[in-house]
Amino acid sequence: MDGSLSVQLECEDTLTSEEQRLGLFNDLSIALTLVFLPPTAGQSAAIQASDQSVEAAIRQCCEELLSSIVPLEGEESPRNVLSIFQHALLHTKTQEEISLQRERHVNWLKRGLVSLPPNFAGLDASRPWFVFWISHALEILDDFSETLWSPQVAAFLSHCQDPTGGFGGGPSQLPHLAPTYAAVSALVLAGSETAYKAVDRSSMYGFLMRMKSPQGGFKMHDEGETDMRGCYCAVAVASMLHLLTDELLEGVPEYIRRCQTWEGGIAGEEGLEAHGGYSYCGLAALCIAGRADALDLHAFLKWAVYKQMTREGGFQGRANKLVDSCYSFWQGAIFPLLHEAFRQKGEEVALPKDHCWFAPQPLQTYILLACQHPNGGLRDKPGKSADFYHTCYALSGMAVSQYDVQGGTSVFGDPRNLLERTDIYYNVAVEKAERKCTYFNSLPPLSVDGRTVQGREGSGAVAWRQHIRTIDRQAQQVDDRQAASSATYTARKGGYAGEVECAPRGMALWEIVGGSEAGGIVVREGRELKSPQEPERLSTKSLVEELELVGERLRYRLQSGRGPQQGWISIRISGKELAVRRDEAGLANGAPPKWVEESAEKMRAFREGRKMLPPPVDTPERLLHEVQPKDMLPPFKRLSPKEMAEMSVKSLPGHFSGLKFPHNVEQLKSCGPSWYTQAFHKFGTLPLDNSVVKVLHVEQLPHSGFDAAGGAGHKALIELQYAKPDPNLHTKLFAKYPWDYFESETGKRYRMQMSAYQDMDSAELLTSICCEHLFPFRIPKLYFADINRETTNYVLIVERIPFGRRGKVVKGKVTEKIERKPFEILPVCGKYQDYLLEDAPSIYFALFREMAHLAAWDHQGRYDAFLGPMQKYTEQEYLDQVIRVRKPQKERKMEVLKGGCQSMIEKGIDFALNVASQIFTASGRDKAKLEKMKKEIVEIAPYFDDIRSYMNNSSDWTAAMHMNLQADNAWFWHDEMGDLDIGVFDWCGFQRAPFVMNFMGCLSGAEADMLDAHEEGLMKIFCEEYERYGGPHLEPSEMLLKYHLQWPSFAMDACQWVERDIYVQCPREEWSTIKSMLDDKFVDRWNVRCRGTTLVNAFEFWHRRNFSKIFNDWISGPGKEYRSVYSA
Repeated sequence: MDGSLSVQLECEDTLTSEEQRLGLFNDLSIALTLVFLPPTAGQSAAIQASDQSVEAAIRQCCEELLSSIVPLEGEESPRNVLSIFQHALLHTKTQEEISLQRERHVNWLKRGLVSLPPNFAGLDASRPWFVFWISHALEILDDFSETLWSPQVAAFLSHCQDPTGGFGGGPSQLPHLAPTYAAVSALVLAGSETAYKAVDRSSMYGFLMRMKSPQGGFKMHDEGETDMRGCYCAVAVASMLHLLTDELLEGVPEYIRRCQTWEGGIAGEEGLEAHGGYSYCGLAALCIAGRADALDLHAFLKWAVYKQMTREGGFQGRANKLVDSCYSFWQGAIFPLLHEAFRQKGEEVALPKDHCWFAPQPLQTYILLACQHPNGGLRDKPGKSADFYHTCYALSGMAVSQYDVQGGTSVFGDPRNLLERTDIYYNVAVEKAERKCTYFNSLPPLSVDGRTVQGREGSGAVAWRQHIRTIDRQAQQVDDRQAASSATYTARKGGYAGEVECAPRGMALWEIVGGSEAGGIVVREGRELKSPQEPERLSTKSLVEELELVGERLRYRLQSGRGPQQGWISIRISGKELAVRRDEAGLANGAPPKWVEESAEKMRAFREGRKMLPPPVDTPERLLHEVQPKDMLPPFKRLSPKEMAEMSVKSLPGHFSGLKFPHNVEQLKSCGPSWYTQAFHKFGTLPLDNSVVKVLHVEQLPHSGFDAAGGAGHKALIELQYAKPDPNLHTKLFAKYPWDYFESETGKRYRMQMSAYQDMDSAELLTSICCEHLFPFRIPKLYFADINRETTNYVLIVERIPFGRRGKVVKGKVTEKIERKPFEILPVCGKYQDYLLEDAPSIYFALFREMAHLAAWDHQGRYDAFLGPMQKYTEQEYLDQVIRVRKPQKERKMEVLKGGCQSMIEKGIDFALNVASQIFTASGRDKAKLEKMKKEIVEIAPYFDDIRSYMNNSSDWTAAMHMNLQADNAWFWHDEMGDLDIGVFDWCGFQRAPFVMNFMGCLSGAEADMLDAHEEGLMKIFCEEYERYGGPHLEPSEMLLKYHLQWPSFAMDACQWVERDIYVQCPREEWSTIKSMLDDKFVDRWNVRCRGTTLVNAFEFWHRRNFSKIFNDWISGPGKEYRSVYSA
């Protein structure tokens, strides 16, 4: 039996229903069920029994329990422990009588926050702990006054901070990890900027690093012991303060893993017994960092489920120990942590939907009946005194048990017993854990001992909060829909008050965009075009409310502008738009859409130089399932041409939705509203109470010609109509699907290249599905995506970008200037058509800025759930582990590399000199210069791999990257200050890579003059923005060197496409008929335009830099270590 199945069966055997969970109580469960829970059919007779029968059952259970427990030395007598519990059971008849004595506890806690009795003097070294225990307990009880207590908490704890970093147990005491955790937690609970600023983060980071042990753990203090408490305190403190780094975490997962015992739990140190407190500390530390996969989670779960006692309902800390209320948290919080670890890992284990593998109501019963002291506060067990430690952790455990993993609550006794939700990673209020992010994310990198440190919050903690926010939001949406469906309002008509059904929310608004040359558009009295025309036109830029939409005829009510108050208009005539929905018109006349506000704030931060770390985001509904989309996809399968011909014509269900889907334009046109409704519902992009009622338009875009829509696949425009207009739903959509293998030789080549030889298609789909909400910029909103591995067919449906109109083009230049509003989308940019850009340098600076943002957030762990954790390494480690272990190369290989390079370049030179010289510049077709270029590149060719190694020599230079972020793969707009912002699409090949190598693809279409003037500025803005968004510091001069070193291989590579692509679409003999790069035969053929422009630009720019000298200086200097050795 595999591990996941055995865990599943064990959990199902004991915890699948309320009766089974109460079954953990054995005989005592009979009494509890009789007294507290609604009866089952089989219990009805027993419920009619006398009170004496119930009491007898309770007494018998307690006696059996007493006789089964052998007290350990120093332990409380079991009889004393259970006597009060038995008494409470006998005197409580209904759930409603079981109440949390909230007022008593609050008064008792507040007295402790002001002063402590003399018998606490021996605990003077625990004063930050008292602040935390009391503050957190009050917070859970919803009675912590930030106005009253926060300033005092911050003021006192600042006196406990040591100048060398960390907090001591009181003023002037030596720093220690335990009170440091307590102090930082209390300051986070205080929730104010004053409290956050009380921590010296630079010295704190130094203190945490000083506590690191060579074994991978952390010492509790200088010269102190190393154990599991240190790991948790250090990691939790660093994460709460956004100071977590790879060097701080180095060795921690391995250390904790070594402390996991044979039984599954975690010990305080290697070789000792597993213990509840240490188990929580180890698991929570790894979960915060997103590294719970270092543990054997199945064994951990198997150990944990046996620690809830079968009779009392509470948890024991380890085997043969009595129940202790503090383990309500230390053990109880393990289960939601395990649940989240399994969820984030995508483990195939039966994840429960409510109770999370333990019984919450019996635990709450034990706390409420056995642990509340009559004078206030909570205690370890019956017969003990109340104390702040047990009050804090009993309430924390109770709070954990009240919230299930699907956003619901499980409250035992009085419904008012519900407590505030606590963060299972830090044990502070969830809202406070979230609130701190705004402050800490805005801080610049630290300077620690003369070096820059960029910390972060743990990815696991962030992911959990995102998950519960999404669950809570979905639950609220359900509540809102239920409320809306039954909502009525009282409307008075002619003095009569009657119940009238509410109108649908979010009625669509339209902006009139046509008719500017005629003073507006025609309005008719009726829907038919033959109906009488109104004497007045509806003015351009008017805003109207949609009353009815039939095909392309709209009945409206005027909201703003001039014209008839109501009437019928056409929204489109002969393909020309007359009216567009406001959400698709950009700003229109109403409130700006959300993306405008986000872009405006982003660009303000850019101008101000503010730090921009990844903020918390809501997870899309499609990612909330136990199995993630990338795990639904079978492995990539390379198809032969014969297999492609056979399989690509089939229509099989997709792996993500289970639906059959359209994968060519004919199928798109044949899909009716029901398919779109079902598909969008599957992806959660269309509310369940809405539907698609009409497909208005489907049109495939051209794949050749001046406005060709790319080469990776076919594209189409779709327009839909919804039953309920919704500003959050786009009616105009864009679809992408594969080339038809049989349509042409070009189509066959592209289909095999994209779908059979490499896995490009699924990468694009998965990126949109899984990462749309994670990027630091907009990408088109996803509506549906699916693929079938057997056929390689796929479809991607996203929002359509409302590109602006391009001005008139004359001889390759835009001669018409069009005034554009802030946030109005600029015209689409064709690939390798930079001559149509209004301001090419600003476009490239915006592209480099966003590439830097994308890469930097990867270093913050933003895409770890999709790409996996980033491997971090230094240049020294790379040299030791990769470069210095290489074997010498045979001298024969050098000659082969040189020969192959020379042959390839000669094809490009022949093309420039003898075939298409008319499209090259004078310098680009200068024979002497080209021969010199060939000689230089051939000499460098044997070291191309060395240059590639240098690109990858430190993880600082590697990050998630768009494979080909040219201007045609983005859309652009100016903000109100004229600064350019962008959105990005076309995500095939999204992966981690040495990002300077991606610069070559981005800049391959850039004209030589632009590169000549701005390449240094592009490198500088990348480095600045990379660091501002959370990436490590990089030197622009080194980045420019790395960029230059790629030019020899880039120039050679540009030459290979002459025969592979250019001559395929435009044979050699046809070039004599082409006059320039503006010739239709050049522009209209996709590969001719793309490959030809790259070669023209490369040959012109090569001579503007001394690339041979740049290489020689590098290979004899900083590149000496990377140089390959060739020997006979």
